[in-house]
Amino acid sequence: MTTSKEFSVARLVSEAEFSPLVAAFGLSAFSTADFAGLFARKHPDVWEKVENRYGAGGKGAKVRYSAYSFASRVLDYWSRRGLVDKLEYEDAPLHWGSEVIRYWARDRNRIEEVLFPDELIPGDRLFEEGAATTVQVNRYERDMEARQHCIDHYGLNCSVCDIDFEERYGERGAGFIHVHHRVSLGSRGKSHNVDPVRDLVPVCPNCHAMLHRKRDELTIEALRKLIKR
Repeated sequence: MTTSKEFSVARLVSEAEFSPLVAAFGLSAFSTADFAGLFARKHPDVWEKVENRYGAGGKGAKVRYSAYSFASRVLDYWSRRGLVDKLEYEDAPLHWGSEVIRYWARDRNRIEEVLFPDELIPGDRLFEEGAATTVQVNRYERDMEARQHCIDHYGLNCSVCDIDFEERYGERGAGFIHVHHRVSLGSRGKSHNVDPVRDLVPVCPNCHAMLHRKRDELTIEALRKLIKR
């Protein structure tokens, strides 16, 4: 039996509308925030109605239920019907209304890669970043030219542990490195200028994970001291 809440989800976000949204993330995991941003861009009229009814969400919304909560309910509704898989909670970006955020995937058994919140996709000049997009699990635009400027300046070694992937893995590791934002894009919550030398730094996936593992994100310098203890 379909409840009134469930019916409202199906009415506002039909299967035909929901499936392309999830497909946009490919086989990558994505958060409720990722989905909400994509939904707002693809269906602005519907999203405006949701925000007008429930509030915009996030810090300072001053409502228990919000547009973000609605996005979560949409995902939960269609996950129970097999269109998306529910993953675990992770630490939420600072602009989110709670300390944790749910992740999802079209098929949890075929996830290709889970990028960290500040990972740039293939870091002077200033580049505009931060506009909402659908790239992988990231909610913010990444400038590939900015990434390259960062690497040109610092090189491909991890700035924390100094691993060189080509030296360690040969040709397979050539050119591989993550690029980390010293101040996370999620904490900024809006478009802003990024200096590839001042704001970005190359790090390996392990160190990148440790930088983001807790809500009180470590600095490069603090993590470097930690591993040398």
